[in-house]
Amino acid sequence: MKLDLEVKNETYFTEKLHLKTRLFAGTFLYNNSTLPFYNYRMDGQSATNFTDYAFDAELLGRSNKSFLANQLTETHGGFKIPTAVGQSSMGLIAANFKLLYGKLPIGVFADFGMSNNAAAADAGLFVSLSKDVLECYFPLMYSSNIKNAVEANGLKYRELIRFNLDLDRWNLLIRARRLEL
Repeated sequence: MKLDLEVKNETYFTEKLHLKTRLFAGTFLYNNSTLPFYNYRMDGQSATNFTDYAFDAELLGRSNKSFLANQLTETHGGFKIPTAVGQSSMGLIAANFKLLYGKLPIGVFADFGMSNNAAAADAGLFVSLSKDVLECYFPLMYSSNIKNAVEANGLKYRELIRFNLDLDRWNLLIRARRLEL
């Protein structure tokens, strides 16, 4: 049994410069499983590693080895880089930041997290192809423990690039009403 708290905020410093913040804290109230699928993860639930065990996300590349398997969900630690570093059967806290300027579809992201067995961080650039619906993340920096895991698993840079496709936010009926015919 898990207990999670997620807080999201958007702060406008000027008319053009704004920061999106997400804070997450989660703990197990009861956990008798030894399976890692149920653990909290810095990188949240995704199509790879069977971490979306409840099948509560629309993941295009589930059980797939194509680029579609690089889809992420902004859950648990919300890290943009795929990593098992910091996964925990006890609990996890994380903070995610996205800095955007004007109407440019490009921004900067940074993630910080801590579990009972590790602290980790990542940062990079992202492209927002459709606000809060389709975003692609390009990690440029990450903590040494994530770097060691990337090297140990032989991951290539293209395998670190991830995207978020949130179909729940893409309500076709509302979008169709806004179209001018």
